[in-house]
Amino acid sequence: MPAFLETMVETAKNQEEVLTKLGGYKAYEYTFNKHDLAKDTLPYEVIVKGDTAYLLIRGYATKKKDDWVPVIKDSTFHSYE
Repeated sequence: MPAFLETMVETAKNQEEVLTKLGGYKAYEYTFNKHDLAKDTLPYEVIVKGDTAYLLIRGYATKKKDDWVPVIKDSTFHSYE
């Protein structure tokens, strides 16, 4: 798993405003295509879940030498209601 995905989750978990909108932190999940790891661009999706809502982060990362540099295209909060 590219390290930037866990960094995004940790950043969200440490922001009081995010936790308030989510109703606390419950879990997370991420998706990306493993075959894209061999390419220069890696589309991804991260979901940070709380008790009342979840944060959806979509974007792509570009490869710079051996590191992935994420670009966030969209991040939105969604209520479970």
